[in-house]
Parts: sequence; C-alpha cells; structure tokens
Amino acid sequence: MTAKGLLGTVLLGVAAGVAIGILVAPGKGKFSKKVSDKTHDLEDKIKGKIKSQTEKFDDLADMLEDGIDDFKNKVDKLSEKLQSKLA
Repeated sequence: MTAKGLLGTVLLGVAAGVAIGILVAPGKGKFSKKVSDKTHDLEDKIKGKIKSQTEKFDDLADMLEDGIDDFKNKVDKLSEKLQSKLA
C-alpha cells in the first residue's frame, strides 16, 4: 500500500469515527434533564398517593376499632342484662 493510499484509509477511518461519535453522543443534557424532572414529578405523585391512601387506611382502621369497641360494649351490656334476668 502506498503512503497516499494509507493516508486516505486513515482519513476515511477518522471521518467514520467522527460521524459515528456525533450520531451516538448524548445531547446537551436537555433530554436527560427532562427525563430526570419527569421522574422526580412521578416520584412526588406516587409519594402523595401513598400518603393519601395510608391516611385513608388509618382512618378506616380507627373507625373499625371504634365499631368493634361499641359492639363489644353492647354485647357486654346484653350479657349483663341476660345474667341478671336468669339470676
């Protein structure tokens, strides 16, 4: 191979490398920033939903606990009435 042919091959390789680098290289960060922002927004929404659902669940648990206590008190009163009538 002549020096001229070798130089042409090297220049062709460099040009191909630069073209591939330009095509594959990441952008200026705008896309990454958008993805990051949307990810953070989604994370905040999910955390908000979890907090809201946890609060609703806690309220429901309190209501059930109160209902069970009321039912227990009514059963105790009925039991006392029944025992007093049988005695």
